[in-house]
Amino acid sequence: MTALSQSSCSNESRLESNRQGQQSNPIRTMFSASVDTSLYHFGLSHPKNYLGVPLAVAADGPTEILVPQHLVKMAGEAGHGAEDLGLVTRHNRLTERGQIIVDEADVHYETPEDALIALADQPRTRFISAHPEFVEVAQAVFGSYHPIQPIISVLDDEGPLTLAELVTSLSSSHPQAVSETFLTPSSICDETPIESLKSTERPVWLSEPSSFHALTTFQLKSLLCHVGILTTPGSDTSSLVPDEDLWGLSDRLSDTVRELAVAAVDGGGE
Repeated sequence: MTALSQSSCSNESRLESNRQGQQSNPIRTMFSASVDTSLYHFGLSHPKNYLGVPLAVAADGPTEILVPQHLVKMAGEAGHGAEDLGLVTRHNRLTERGQIIVDEADVHYETPEDALIALADQPRTRFISAHPEFVEVAQAVFGSYHPIQPIISVLDDEGPLTLAELVTSLSSSHPQAVSETFLTPSSICDETPIESLKSTERPVWLSEPSSFHALTTFQLKSLLCHVGILTTPGSDTSSLVPDEDLWGLSDRLSDTVRELAVAAVDGGGE
């Protein structure tokens, strides 16, 4: 059963939880309920398509109709991505993390569907500019996502880096992040990329766009730029130049989110 295969109403779908407790520190709650999964379902590059799914679950009406009506026609991709981010369950129920999105919307909108309608506006505008009311919660959703935390940690420590420099740095401190998040399966099978980075001679594959996973260099990086974690959007492999593609933390990144993400890595997140 897919994440969007059931119809649901707000009374049945909302997670029974202590909303007052959540609202007291929703950002820390996001990190205490962090998820650890793959990047497989991040096929969409705008955060509204994932953050809006818990709103569709909480709204009156069938979720599988509300998502394509207000967010994106590729409702399955949106649902799977929201599930990967820990916002909804496989059976289309709100998680604790998803409930935080709904609670934040309740502060600014009359109903979850009103929030959905607002998300549908200005789809080409950077998310942090179009929807400042959701920025810190959106940053917490992605900042508490395990594969992203080593990226935040390295950039916080070393400053802006090119893609090639970032991967090289991560290979020393978080080699699993390099192989699972950045490199295509073919580049891993054809040679031993992590080991080659330890050589004094720069590996050829580090400058080849085909070595890098487009779900990371394009979709994921664009998502992180939209929510104000990174400064620049992603590039498809057809236009990617690893030695020029810059990754840097945005000055609009919440200090709380940055500190919690770094602490998660320092505390043994990998």
